Amino acid sequence: MDTPLLESIAAGVPVVANTGESAFREHIIDSENGYLSELDPAAWAKAIVKASEITETARQKFAADTSDKYSTVQIDASYQKLMAALVNSNNGDRVSVAQMLES
Repeated sequence: MDTPLLESIAAGVPVVANTGESAFREHIIDSENGYLSELDPAAWAKAIVKASEITETARQKFAADTSDKYSTVQIDASYQKLMAALVNSNNGDRVSVAQMLES
């Protein structure tokens, strides 16, 4: 599910997605790199109108932000960070992937 979403954002295509799907909430920051909406017809229509009014500058920013965040270099660095956290954790400690990636 993530790949088409990220490809769309990276291509500068405005994405409108359901707030109920965790994969969408993980990648889309509402009005910053896409639009999130409840599955209510009026709310969905409003989000689609916003997406249709996006400027070329915003499209380019969506694409640049996504390519920076999900570049192979960035993904490799995240995996290395995760592996280091797992190796350095005590046996019984839980490692929060989200917290680890934010640090």
